[in-house]
Amino acid sequence: MNARTAARSARALATLAGARAVGSAECQQRRTSQHPDAVFFEQLEAHRQLRLSLLAEAKLGEWYEVKRLLDRGDAPGEADSEGVTALHLAAREGKTMIAGWLLDAGASCDARDASGRSALAYAAAASHPQLVALLLASPHCERTDVNERDRTGATLLHRAAATGAHGMVRQLLRHPRCDPNACDAYGTAPLHKAAAFGHEQAVHALLADVRTQIDLPVAEPSAPGAHEAISNGRRRAARRDEQRAAGRARQPRACPLTARRDGA
Repeated sequence: MNARTAARSARALATLAGARAVGSAECQQRRTSQHPDAVFFEQLEAHRQLRLSLLAEAKLGEWYEVKRLLDRGDAPGEADSEGVTALHLAAREGKTMIAGWLLDAGASCDARDASGRSALAYAAAASHPQLVALLLASPHCERTDVNERDRTGATLLHRAAATGAHGMVRQLLRHPRCDPNACDAYGTAPLHKAAAFGHEQAVHALLADVRTQIDLPVAEPSAPGAHEAISNGRRRAARRDEQRAAGRARQPRACPLTARRDGA
């Protein structure tokens, strides 16, 4: 075989190999397109071979696997080194249905993480109203404390008021055991928090509750100055709010408890 013939044969073989590679890729693409779930189920099977715990699956956000493990009878009460359980994670992510399944399987509403926060605190901090409603109304959570405190003595209502989550403020206030006058370690109430941070809608939500004490003083002298300024002007703010509710003050104005703070 001369050099010219050998070169022609090599080109033919390269062309044939390329055609086979293209054909194999097209065949694989055709198989995948005909069975769009094939890759998913292969990955799912590989994932299940890892044999992860229910808590580990919850941390990964694999909620369909959490449900499968619950159906299999796995206990939902496992906690990590920080005290976080699957119910905490479901509450934080707003997974109301998953939380319901966890409760039905025996998950504890009273479980606290290393910071002393329950699943209710996680749901309230993330502003998930449906989950908060579930955790407050579930027969599995009869001992849930709507006034639970963190390390600074702040309640759920304190945190909602401080962040301006007025919808969550209203939802918590609808609970008969919610205390709108609870004071944190600084001696400040939720009304002080909402006003100090300028959250007008949260202020009005708190003032609309008849249990809220308008003239509650700031008890701790180390409280931030903004809180003390708000406390000093609370009576005048209450009068202006009553005038607005009666229709006597119709001009738009700033938050009643923060307006003209320096002159209060």
